[in-house]
Amino acid sequence: MNWMPIESAPRDRAVLVTFPAASIGKLITQPGVMVAYWDAYHSAEGRGYSGGSGWTDASTGDECRLHYAEPTHWMPLPPPPEEV
Repeated sequence: MNWMPIESAPRDRAVLVTFPAASIGKLITQPGVMVAYWDAYHSAEGRGYSGGSGWTDASTGDECRLHYAEPTHWMPLPPPPEEV
Protein backbone atom coordinates (compact mmCIF):
# COMPACT_ATOMS: atom_id res chain seq x y z
CA MET A 1 0.00 0.00 0.00
CA ASN A 2 1.21 3.53 -0.75
CA TRP A 3 1.36 6.51 1.59
CA MET A 4 -1.74 8.71 1.32
CA PRO A 5 -2.19 12.42 2.18
CA ILE A 6 -2.87 12.95 5.88
CA GLU A 7 -6.10 14.78 5.04
CA SER A 8 -7.61 11.46 3.93
CA ALA A 9 -6.68 9.55 7.11
CA PRO A 10 -9.45 7.96 9.19
CA ARG A 11 -10.06 9.56 12.55
CA ASP A 12 -11.53 6.53 14.27
CA ARG A 13 -8.44 4.33 14.62
CA ALA A 14 -4.66 4.41 14.92
CA VAL A 15 -2.61 4.58 11.71
CA LEU A 16 1.02 4.89 10.65
CA VAL A 17 2.00 8.49 9.93
CA THR A 18 5.14 10.00 8.44
CA PHE A 19 6.68 13.45 8.52
CA PRO A 20 9.69 15.06 6.80
CA ALA A 21 13.19 14.28 8.05
CA ALA A 22 14.15 17.96 7.93
CA SER A 23 11.59 18.73 10.64
CA ILE A 24 13.24 16.29 13.08
CA GLY A 25 16.72 17.72 13.06
CA LYS A 26 19.92 17.85 11.08
CA LEU A 27 21.24 14.48 12.28
CA ILE A 28 18.23 12.50 11.00
CA THR A 29 18.18 11.86 7.27
CA GLN A 30 15.16 9.56 6.93
CA PRO A 31 11.52 10.57 7.28
CA GLY A 32 10.01 9.74 10.65
CA VAL A 33 7.30 7.11 11.04
CA MET A 34 5.10 6.52 14.08
CA VAL A 35 1.77 5.13 15.14
CA ALA A 36 -0.65 7.98 15.76
CA TYR A 37 -4.33 8.59 16.31
CA TRP A 38 -6.64 11.57 15.90
CA ASP A 39 -7.48 13.36 19.15
CA ALA A 40 -10.12 16.06 18.82
CA TYR A 41 -8.90 17.58 22.11
CA HIS A 42 -5.67 18.65 20.35
CA SER A 43 -7.42 19.77 17.15
CA ALA A 44 -8.25 23.39 16.32
CA GLU A 45 -11.74 22.89 17.76
CA GLY A 46 -10.52 21.24 20.98
CA ARG A 47 -9.78 22.71 24.39
CA GLY A 48 -6.19 21.41 24.30
CA TYR A 49 -5.38 23.14 21.02
CA SER A 50 -1.91 24.68 20.94
CA GLY A 51 -1.32 24.99 17.21
CA GLY A 52 -1.27 21.29 16.33
CA SER A 53 -3.40 19.35 13.91
CA GLY A 54 -4.89 16.88 16.37
CA TRP A 55 -2.65 13.94 15.39
CA THR A 56 -1.31 12.37 18.57
CA ASP A 57 1.67 10.08 19.18
CA ALA A 58 0.19 6.74 20.27
CA SER A 59 3.18 5.97 22.52
CA THR A 60 3.20 9.23 24.50
CA GLY A 61 -0.27 10.74 24.10
CA ASP A 62 1.34 14.06 23.08
CA GLU A 63 0.65 16.00 19.93
CA CYS A 64 2.90 14.73 17.11
CA ARG A 65 4.27 18.19 16.45
CA LEU A 66 5.62 18.48 19.99
CA HIS A 67 8.21 15.79 19.24
CA TYR A 68 8.67 15.90 15.50
CA ALA A 69 6.35 17.74 13.15
CA GLU A 70 2.89 17.57 11.71
CA PRO A 71 2.32 14.31 9.82
CA THR A 72 2.05 14.68 6.05
CA HIS A 73 1.01 11.15 5.02
CA TRP A 74 -0.53 8.00 6.48
CA MET A 75 -1.15 4.30 5.82
CA PRO A 76 -3.09 1.61 7.70
CA LEU A 77 -1.42 -0.43 10.40
CA PRO A 78 -0.53 -3.95 9.26
CA PRO A 79 -2.56 -6.75 10.80
CA PRO A 80 -1.04 -8.34 13.92
CA PRO A 81 0.39 -11.86 13.68
CA GLU A 82 -2.16 -14.62 14.06
CA GLU A 83 -0.01 -16.36 16.67
CA VAL A 84 2.42 -14.87 19.10
